[in-house]
Amino acid sequence: MASNIDRFTPVTQAIFDLMASRKIQLGLEDVWYGDQTLTPRTPCLTVESGPFSRTLAGVSLKGTTDNVIRVELIIYISKIGDTQVNLKDSEVMAEAVMDVLHEDVSIGSLVLHGYVTAIEPGRIRKGNSMMRATRISWQGITKTRI
Repeated sequence: MASNIDRFTPVTQAIFDLMASRKIQLGLEDVWYGDQTLTPRTPCLTVESGPFSRTLAGVSLKGTTDNVIRVELIIYISKIGDTQVNLKDSEVMAEAVMDVLHEDVSIGSLVLHGYVTAIEPGRIRKGNSMMRATRISWQGITKTRI
Protein backbone atom coordinates (compact mmCIF):
# COMPACT_ATOMS: atom_id res chain seq x y z
CA MET A 1 0.00 0.00 0.00
CA ALA A 2 1.48 3.34 -1.03
CA SER A 3 1.44 6.34 1.21
CA ASN A 4 -0.01 9.46 -0.36
CA ILE A 5 1.51 12.14 1.86
CA ASP A 6 3.95 14.52 0.27
CA ARG A 7 3.98 17.07 3.09
CA PHE A 8 6.65 17.22 5.78
CA THR A 9 4.81 19.39 8.33
CA PRO A 10 2.30 16.68 9.40
CA VAL A 11 5.17 14.22 9.88
CA THR A 12 7.19 16.67 11.95
CA GLN A 13 4.09 17.49 14.01
CA ALA A 14 3.39 13.78 14.60
CA ILE A 15 6.96 13.21 15.81
CA PHE A 16 6.73 16.30 18.02
CA ASP A 17 3.43 15.05 19.49
CA LEU A 18 4.94 11.60 20.08
CA MET A 19 7.97 13.04 21.87
CA ALA A 20 5.81 15.43 23.93
CA SER A 21 3.58 12.54 25.02
CA ARG A 22 6.65 10.56 26.12
CA LYS A 23 8.67 13.39 27.70
CA ILE A 24 8.32 12.11 31.27
CA GLN A 25 9.25 8.55 30.24
CA LEU A 26 12.29 9.93 28.39
CA GLY A 27 13.32 12.17 31.29
CA LEU A 28 12.84 15.43 29.38
CA GLU A 29 11.87 18.74 30.95
CA ASP A 30 10.61 20.28 27.69
CA VAL A 31 9.93 19.34 24.08
CA TRP A 32 9.96 22.17 21.53
CA TYR A 33 8.77 22.39 17.91
CA GLY A 34 11.82 23.99 16.34
CA ASP A 35 15.15 24.90 17.85
CA GLN A 36 15.05 27.60 20.53
CA THR A 37 17.37 30.55 21.12
CA LEU A 38 17.34 29.82 24.85
CA THR A 39 16.65 26.53 26.58
CA PRO A 40 15.45 27.45 30.07
CA ARG A 41 15.37 23.85 31.34
CA THR A 42 17.32 20.77 30.39
CA PRO A 43 17.34 18.06 29.39
CA CYS A 44 15.11 19.13 26.55
CA LEU A 45 14.43 18.06 23.00
CA THR A 46 13.77 20.08 19.87
CA VAL A 47 11.99 18.65 16.81
CA GLU A 48 12.45 20.40 13.49
CA SER A 49 11.73 19.63 9.84
CA GLY A 50 14.78 18.76 7.82
CA PRO A 51 15.14 18.66 4.06
CA PHE A 52 12.35 17.22 1.92
CA SER A 53 13.27 15.66 -1.41
CA ARG A 54 11.34 14.08 -4.25
CA THR A 55 12.54 12.01 -7.19
CA LEU A 56 10.63 10.64 -10.15
CA ALA A 57 10.13 6.90 -9.69
CA GLY A 58 8.80 6.18 -13.17
CA VAL A 59 8.20 7.94 -16.46
CA SER A 60 4.56 7.80 -17.50
CA LEU A 61 1.33 9.72 -17.09
CA LYS A 62 0.72 7.65 -13.97
CA GLY A 63 4.25 8.05 -12.67
CA THR A 64 5.01 8.17 -9.01
CA THR A 65 7.53 10.02 -6.96
CA ASP A 66 9.67 8.70 -4.13
CA ASN A 67 9.68 11.22 -1.31
CA VAL A 68 12.12 11.46 1.57
CA ILE A 69 11.00 13.45 4.60
CA ARG A 70 13.71 14.25 7.14
CA VAL A 71 13.23 15.37 10.73
CA GLU A 72 16.03 16.51 13.04
CA LEU A 73 15.76 16.10 16.80
CA ILE A 74 18.30 17.62 19.18
CA ILE A 75 18.72 16.74 22.85
CA TYR A 76 20.26 19.47 25.02
CA ILE A 77 21.76 18.76 28.45
CA SER A 78 23.50 21.38 30.58
CA LYS A 79 23.74 19.95 34.08
CA ILE A 80 26.39 21.43 36.30
CA GLY A 81 28.87 18.68 37.00
CA ASP A 82 30.91 16.03 35.32
CA THR A 83 31.00 16.37 31.53
CA GLN A 84 31.43 12.59 31.22
CA VAL A 85 28.08 12.10 32.97
CA ASN A 86 26.42 14.64 30.65
CA LEU A 87 27.85 12.86 27.60
CA LYS A 88 26.66 9.44 28.73
CA ASP A 89 23.24 10.82 29.75
CA SER A 90 22.78 12.39 26.30
CA GLU A 91 23.80 9.17 24.55
CA VAL A 92 21.43 7.04 26.64
CA MET A 93 18.62 9.56 26.08
CA ALA A 94 19.27 9.59 22.31
CA GLU A 95 19.04 5.81 22.20
CA ALA A 96 15.76 5.94 24.16
CA VAL A 97 14.37 8.50 21.68
CA MET A 98 15.43 6.21 18.82
CA ASP A 99 13.62 3.29 20.47
CA VAL A 100 10.41 5.34 20.73
CA LEU A 101 10.67 6.39 17.08
CA HIS A 102 11.15 2.77 16.01
CA GLU A 103 8.03 1.56 17.89
CA ASP A 104 5.88 2.68 14.93
CA VAL A 105 8.00 2.91 11.79
CA SER A 106 5.04 4.33 9.83
CA ILE A 107 4.42 7.19 12.33
CA GLY A 108 0.69 6.49 12.38
CA SER A 109 0.61 5.49 8.68
CA LEU A 110 1.98 8.87 7.54
CA VAL A 111 5.02 7.25 5.92
CA LEU A 112 5.74 3.85 4.39
CA HIS A 113 8.81 3.42 6.58
CA GLY A 114 10.77 5.72 8.86
CA TYR A 115 13.93 5.19 10.87
CA VAL A 116 16.79 6.92 12.62
CA THR A 117 19.67 7.35 10.18
CA ALA A 118 22.24 8.94 12.52
CA ILE A 119 22.96 9.97 16.09
CA GLU A 120 25.65 12.64 16.43
CA PRO A 121 26.88 13.59 19.92
CA GLY A 122 28.47 17.02 20.27
CA ARG A 123 28.47 20.35 22.10
CA ILE A 124 26.94 23.75 21.38
CA ARG A 125 26.93 27.19 22.93
CA LYS A 126 23.48 28.54 23.78
CA GLY A 127 23.53 32.04 25.25
CA ASN A 128 26.38 32.03 27.75
CA SER A 129 26.27 28.29 28.37
CA MET A 130 28.10 25.39 26.78
CA MET A 131 25.71 22.46 26.44
CA ARG A 132 25.91 18.85 25.46
CA ALA A 133 23.86 18.49 22.25
CA THR A 134 23.05 15.23 20.52
CA ARG A 135 21.43 15.36 17.08
CA ILE A 136 19.16 12.53 15.99
CA SER A 137 18.40 12.36 12.26
CA TRP A 138 15.22 10.54 11.21
CA GLN A 139 13.90 9.97 7.72
CA GLY A 140 10.65 8.67 6.37
CA ILE A 141 9.90 7.43 2.88
CA THR A 142 6.62 7.93 1.01
CA LYS A 143 5.36 7.50 -2.55
CA THR A 144 2.93 9.79 -4.32
CA ARG A 145 1.45 10.08 -7.76
CA ILE A 146 2.14 13.18 -9.80
